[in-house]
Amino acid sequence: MKNRIISFILALSLIAVIMPALSTPSYAAGVYDAGKAVEYSYNNYDKNLGQLCAEFVSNCIKAGGITDVFSKGTGPLINQLLDGGYGTLYKMEISGGELKSNGNNTGKVKPGDVICWYCTNCRKYPHVAIVSKIEKDIVYYNAHNTSVQDGHWIGTYTSPSHSGHKFDVYILSMQTCSHPSYSFKNSSFYCDKCGSEYPIKETTCNEWMDIAKVNGSGTAPAHIKPYGDATISARYSKNDYVNVVAGATNKYGNLWYKLVDGSWLEAGYLTKHTHCYNSDVRCTHCTEGMEIIPLNNVSLTATQSPYTTHLAPYGDAVGVSQTASALTVNAKAVNAYGNIWYRLTNGRWIWSKYVQSPAVDGVVKSSASGGLSFNSKAFAAGTNGSQKLTVIPAGAHITVYPSDKCGHWYSVSYNGVVGYAAGN
Repeated sequence: MKNRIISFILALSLIAVIMPALSTPSYAAGVYDAGKAVEYSYNNYDKNLGQLCAEFVSNCIKAGGITDVFSKGTGPLINQLLDGGYGTLYKMEISGGELKSNGNNTGKVKPGDVICWYCTNCRKYPHVAIVSKIEKDIVYYNAHNTSVQDGHWIGTYTSPSHSGHKFDVYILSMQTCSHPSYSFKNSSFYCDKCGSEYPIKETTCNEWMDIAKVNGSGTAPAHIKPYGDATISARYSKNDYVNVVAGATNKYGNLWYKLVDGSWLEAGYLTKHTHCYNSDVRCTHCTEGMEIIPLNNVSLTATQSPYTTHLAPYGDAVGVSQTASALTVNAKAVNAYGNIWYRLTNGRWIWSKYVQSPAVDGVVKSSASGGLSFNSKAFAAGTNGSQKLTVIPAGAHITVYPSDKCGHWYSVSYNGVVGYAAGN
């Protein structure tokens, strides 16, 4: 009788080891960032291919913030995650060889979860992968070994040691933070549990607005985050004009506008910009009516220090003094006065006279009948304040700044004078 009892206990123990245990939801001590885990999987699915599948998934999970779980074995990895309270194991239904997130699988799978293949013949887990994305209810995964990016045929696991075997598919649904409460610190609200910032959903736009109101200090303060208690990054005066690139409501439900330099202004300070057009139908304060020519992050050098960058390509726009000599620009434009300005990668503008552009030597073509008209601005003489400086004769040597070209106007240096010439 005693031997029977011992045999029965041993049998129960074996079943507990080899059968896939279904768990109930629980909260882990750590917090899992599924986005970072998925990002790691995309960046590394084709690297370190000597890694086993469980080792790859372990590293993905580690990138997601869970650092006390690691195994090269699939079964031990799954057990560590379950024992640590990091997730819930669900048996999934397979449809047409694919794992889908609808039907009876609804709510059980999301990006960052772990897919577990269970061999019912061998009674063990031979393979695991990380869920990379879900599109049109189809679940995709990244894996080692061999490398797989966004695989989706999941119903059959192929391995020489499991040829002809039957598989069940499980999802270890990772526990992520439910953000139970937020506290204000470091100029924004952060989750008390996981530390992630309160999400601000931005609606993109591109428009100019005027500072219509100021506070008791006589200014409209811009903040690094859309909260009045956040650090102030700049102060604007009444009637200043700013370039707005997005709008959003903060945690309190108040509307704020994001400026081109990344700072935020409360909506109550702003009103629609009043355009002042010249004869060329270009606003003399903002980029309205102005052709913005994209540049592929061109490197330029500042010719003086300090210099001023502006929120708009005009000298009377709100300016900030800077000293960095190396500049990277992603656009250029001719303003209403015919001056070329460059847009820096931070969204601010610098006048071309403060930068040195790459130069090439050129010769005025002999086909230029009567020579080449050399003007003070990138407009025809007599238009928008542009004056004819001289006529450059055919065959004359000039210095051309190709990156300063706007439309058919080139920035040209002739006899030590910099101006503009039209031509090809």
